[in-house]
Amino acid sequence: MSHPDVRAGDADRERVADVLRDAAGDGRLTVDELDDRLQAAYAARTLAELEPLTADLHPSHGRGPAEKKK
Repeated sequence: MSHPDVRAGDADRERVADVLRDAAGDGRLTVDELDDRLQAAYAARTLAELEPLTADLHPSHGRGPAEKKK
């Protein structure tokens, strides 16, 4: 991440939430882990706070956690 102190926007938080939901649907996160990470994602103020929430998850459907959907 090139600018970790950059403020996260709603779209950034939603992208991370989508990745987390996909991971839970694939069985890579438990319901409790999903809940904890979603709470952290929606409370995040910077991109640096979002990054660790998906760092241990493999990309789903060929899309990395920080990549935008096209």
